[in-house]
Amino acid sequence: MVVKHTPRHEVIDARVWDVAMARWWPLAPWQEINLQWREDWGVDTGEIRLAEDHPRASRLRAARHIPVPVTFEVNGVRWDGYVESTETGQETDGTRYLRVTVQSETKHFHRMLGRGPVASAADGSSDIEEGSLGAVTHRLVARGAVRTGLPTYVLIDHQGDPVQI
Repeated sequence: MVVKHTPRHEVIDARVWDVAMARWWPLAPWQEINLQWREDWGVDTGEIRLAEDHPRASRLRAARHIPVPVTFEVNGVRWDGYVESTETGQETDGTRYLRVTVQSETKHFHRMLGRGPVASAADGSSDIEEGSLGAVTHRLVARGAVRTGLPTYVLIDHQGDPVQI
């Protein structure tokens, strides 16, 4: 999926969030957005090009120290992820820009929650998980992180109701 800031009929909603995804700011105006959505298990990536003095530039550059979630929605299709890196560049005419590289979390999270190829009683796995929603989520994500070696951050604000999964 390639999205460019041109006058068209698409409804484009691009947002940058705080670390808890409780507050957001619009990412517009941008010069170009290029998002990838492949039909495989690879992690999808994207690139955003903004003016160097963009109002959200400092928030995007903060990705070196804290997670910076981003979401995009184009005509009802959602792409979500986080800022991987930022880079400042300059055109031949002297115009400076900020290039932001993003990675999708969708397939990353699906791999995290998927069961490993070997599930046995020896590793403590079972077909049913019981407990509070927060405790079950923590167990599933922790197991997935250990199995896959993928980096993870999870914010569980409330333990939630009892569940059986």
